Amino acid sequence: MSDLSGVPEEFRRLAELEEERQHSREGLAEQLSLDSSVAGEEYDRVHSLCLDVLERMPWQAVDTLFERRLWVIWIPPGCSTIRRWRAQTGFEQWQVFLDPGLPKYPDDVARGLIAHEFAHIVLGHDAGGRENETAADDLARSWGFSGEIDASLRAAYQSPNHSALPERGVNC
Repeated sequence: MSDLSGVPEEFRRLAELEEERQHSREGLAEQLSLDSSVAGEEYDRVHSLCLDVLERMPWQAVDTLFERRLWVIWIPPGCSTIRRWRAQTGFEQWQVFLDPGLPKYPDDVARGLIAHEFAHIVLGHDAGGRENETAADDLARSWGFSGEIDASLRAAYQSPNHSALPERGVNC
């Protein structure tokens, strides 16, 4: 929260309540932009998994995601990745592309993938690479997602596409 030292007490409390509301599940749901080519139960599951991850993240990291205009897109390319998009007008948006198969993944694997991609945005990564992938995993672990990151890595290495994808984010 910004410095409110010169603000009367009743207004400081209102600002605190607003911040708490924004970080509640309902407040996060209002701020989360999730675009999908499908609807129904699968959409609801992906939306819920994203909210689960946001609720467990530190508030400062969540604020960074929304300041960077997080937009979650659940459509191909067929793996999870991020993209920093800039319009000629200067508008900038960070996009997370989630694997369309995500609703079929176990919860821990799905949450690990989501936390990993959100970590890339908080870190300001424009591209993958072993160093950035490790940094995103480490940040997500620091948020309390160690088990989920481990599960998502195990799932990636057990994937039939593993030989074509030596590290996350490659060939997406």
